[in-house]
Amino acid sequence: MKKILTFFSLIILAASMSAQTIPNGDFENWTAGSPDSWTTYNNVAALMGITPAPVTQQSPAPSGNYYLKAVSRNSPITGGNIPGIALLGNADALAGTGSIGIPFTQLPAFFSGEFKHEMVASTDSMLILCQLTKWDAVNNNQIVVGEAAILNLLNSVTTWTSFSSPITYLTADMPDSLTIGVVSLGADGAAVSVDNLAFSATSIGVNNIQLTEKSINLFPNPAGNQTFLDLSAIDEHLSQGVKIEIIDLTGRVVETHLSVRNRMFQLNTSNLDAGKYLVRISNSNMSISKTLIKQ
Repeated sequence: MKKILTFFSLIILAASMSAQTIPNGDFENWTAGSPDSWTTYNNVAALMGITPAPVTQQSPAPSGNYYLKAVSRNSPITGGNIPGIALLGNADALAGTGSIGIPFTQLPAFFSGEFKHEMVASTDSMLILCQLTKWDAVNNNQIVVGEAAILNLLNSVTTWTSFSSPITYLTADMPDSLTIGVVSLGADGAAVSVDNLAFSATSIGVNNIQLTEKSINLFPNPAGNQTFLDLSAIDEHLSQGVKIEIIDLTGRVVETHLSVRNRMFQLNTSNLDAGKYLVRISNSNMSISKTLIKQ
């Protein structure tokens, strides 16, 4: 898991910035004005002269009773606007306890939810960032295994809008942690509202089997000079074609095949160095990954 982050680290993260369920992803549960299982800086906002609280419980929601609203607020003490931030985790900025992120050990295909973006100035922006990470004991840091981001710049979104973003996997590792950040950046009062954050095996509106890594057969694996992908489990996607990519541990795509429509597809692995790779199969409606080991 990530080390404890200070409040100011959260500000820096926000500015730069299947499956197991997302805790309180529907934002129905709140305690003392903050969403359960999520970190906000509501408890230190008053110390910065910020009122009302930057992150609040709102209703009516697109489904259920409540949703989360994060608002950029002006701080008289700092003399600037502080982003509205909600981060998955149990960190306490005042006590210096807890952590950002939660344990997570699966490879979901899509990150989905609903959002609105209320603008005050023409330069306001919002970000919903999902990152799957793994602790690197050698370099003593957290590396990104996969991520999905919903970034809205300079556009107001006044009605609830659904999103379903494919998660891009950058390495062939299994993650150990999940971090999600909801951030509103901009003028005093600029806001992002979110609800129903979730993972899915397919994109919203697609009537399809539940895809997991086990849906795709790869044999032999470990592979020598060649291996075969059995894509029969995603047969309904093959009519439009899928993209097959082989990705090394640095996140570099070392081989790409476009518009694959065969149920059985042969991969030539003779040019690959020995090691672990990620084989990603995707199109506009689905994304699934399989680990490949080259002998």
